[in-house]
Amino acid sequence: MNLLFLPSIYSVTVLILFLCPQCVFSKLRIYDLDITRGQIDPDCSGVLSDVLMVNGQYPAPPLYATVNDEIRITVHNSMASNAPTTIHYHGILQIGTTESDGVPNVTQAPINPGEGFEQRFTLTNQSGTYYYHAHVDLQDDVIQGPFIIFPSENDWPMSSKEKLSDGRHQYDDERIIQLSEWWYQAPVDRQNYYLGTEYKGFIAADNYLVNGHGMAREPQGAICPGLTVLDVTPGKTYRFRVIGALTFSTVGYSIAEHKMTIIEVDGDLIEPYESDYLEISPGQRFSFLLKTDKHLNGSYNMDIRPFWITNTTGHGRAILSYDAISNSESSIFPLRTTMKPASDLTIPNFPSEKSQWAYPNMVPLNHVDGYDFAASPDRTIIILPEEKMTRTNTTRWLVNGHQMEHWSVPLLEQLRRRKLKRSNDTVLHLNRQGEWDGYDTFTKTYPMKYGEVIDFVIHTTTLINDGICAAHPWHSHGVKHFPIAYGNGKYNHNHDKNIRNYPHPIARDTTLVYPDQGRYNTSMVPCGWTKLRIFAVNPGLWAFHCHITGHMLQGMMIIMEMAPERITYLRT
Repeated sequence: MNLLFLPSIYSVTVLILFLCPQCVFSKLRIYDLDITRGQIDPDCSGVLSDVLMVNGQYPAPPLYATVNDEIRITVHNSMASNAPTTIHYHGILQIGTTESDGVPNVTQAPINPGEGFEQRFTLTNQSGTYYYHAHVDLQDDVIQGPFIIFPSENDWPMSSKEKLSDGRHQYDDERIIQLSEWWYQAPVDRQNYYLGTEYKGFIAADNYLVNGHGMAREPQGAICPGLTVLDVTPGKTYRFRVIGALTFSTVGYSIAEHKMTIIEVDGDLIEPYESDYLEISPGQRFSFLLKTDKHLNGSYNMDIRPFWITNTTGHGRAILSYDAISNSESSIFPLRTTMKPASDLTIPNFPSEKSQWAYPNMVPLNHVDGYDFAASPDRTIIILPEEKMTRTNTTRWLVNGHQMEHWSVPLLEQLRRRKLKRSNDTVLHLNRQGEWDGYDTFTKTYPMKYGEVIDFVIHTTTLINDGICAAHPWHSHGVKHFPIAYGNGKYNHNHDKNIRNYPHPIARDTTLVYPDQGRYNTSMVPCGWTKLRIFAVNPGLWAFHCHITGHMLQGMMIIMEMAPERITYLRT
């Protein structure tokens, strides 16, 4: 495929670096992340929980950078217990640096207590809203923090510039909203339940937090910080960056008496799209513009409601407060709290869940020039995850009948030792002929040739215990994917291959595979599919998995082995 037809994040970068290397200005930014333990009660429930922290903080501190910056991060595991960890930078493409992607036993060995690990990468032509989180066990419940990449040095909110801009969008200031879930059960007990013989289905969160704070239905304790407050000044336009640092639930998010104009999805800008609410799945990020057209000293509820699940009593809330404040770095990621209810008692209304939400109506700001998404791919890989009971009476997810491999030596290091220089051509040929699913039984990966255009058709299937068709947010490491089609039931390639019901595909890294609206009485029945197109132009080993962390731990993950002969790390 011609380089000029590849997504601009790759082709434009290559062209600029080749023609004018001195034109790309960047800085070296060095960070240290120290993983320790502490105790918190973030929703005033009276339950003091032992949690992991980053640099003594929960949520983890925000990281800021500018497009094309070079990043050097050292992760220190200072936990007293025998718990390894890794850090993944969610949505960062790691162009040429697959070894810094942070996936345990795939791209690196887990970092043991007392050890450190340095990750180096460049933010090649990337700006937008991202975050970082742990990628071991259920640690991403709490090891999570914003990673914001600004389009220029002049567009940092801390700059003296009167108006900030990103693409054609202009605004006065910005705020970060990090949504997360909170369980009272200890993570180790919950993980043992997910992976053990007593598993009967997922446990919904007890509560939902905004920037690390929430409020139990019956608050306990003499000292209760209360709800997070986002201060704004009347008469301004704000960019709100919303991070779905969730690990189980898809949620709705809305602000009473306010509309939001969505301008960014998963780090990529879109044409302005007005909505009353956001639908946010684990791993997804959005930016929206908010006009502060209410009166000074007014305050409004910002509410979270779980979608696509019924067995939950959890809720989430923060307060939008109109005040006369100055621009400061501390206000970008607000941690101020209050016990006072909003002065406006209006409760945001949420509609019923809607398959595909607003995505088919969204239009990217920067189109993939010259590329027709109606064109056929080089190959189609059909992904059918199934929840199965194992011989040991535990529950695991198999993908196309394959169980997720747990390597004792990181796969990247194994390939380096074997000096593997090419993909399995037989597997690729059989997949092109529709005679095999594309899985290499030797490497336990899905191999890809450089430059291939591949459609992944990802199904959701009904669950063992209740026959419910569940939604799954799939996250691709190392490459963006473009949702181009969806349908009910099971995908039939001859019948469905030309369906294109996403008229304007947007570059994503996390896409929710929606369930059919109907009810099923049988387990393991395909009940909905989404087709995602990827361009295999970033050599590396890239995880592709459900971002419901428990499902990933149960096996809903594959590894894309992309052009191993071009992986820089394997050449050293």
